[in-house]
Amino acid sequence: MIVKFTGVQKAIANLVKIDTLVEKALKIATIQGGLWVEGSAKRNAPVDLGNLKGSIFTRVKGGGGTKPSFPNPTPELINGAKSMEKEAQKVINKSRIPTAVVGVGANYGIFVEELHPSKGKFLARALKQNKDKIEKNYKSKLKK
Repeated sequence: MIVKFTGVQKAIANLVKIDTLVEKALKIATIQGGLWVEGSAKRNAPVDLGNLKGSIFTRVKGGGGTKPSFPNPTPELINGAKSMEKEAQKVINKSRIPTAVVGVGANYGIFVEELHPSKGKFLARALKQNKDKIEKNYKSKLKK
């Protein structure tokens, strides 16, 4: 028995094209979401010298994002930021899907996040503040 398939190659090509478009849409939405969270975290962070706020960064799988920028850099701050960026990159490298990591390069950032009496949870609040916007953005990008 001989079975002849027609149009299979075209169907496969269309599926590959759709996969590429979906991946691109997810990456764009992931970058945007990461940057929105970063912006809110910077607005939420307590400011003394501006180093904590400046150290907040975003890394995105496949490239993109921002780097820490310290108004009053010290070797300790710079080394801490490099260490945190490496940790963020490890998380991204393990991911098989578009991923954004919003991190804090200042080595004392975790203490402010967890223990500051009035300005703590600046990262957690940033994620909550943008949750609905990020969700709508993913849906919108995938509809196109």
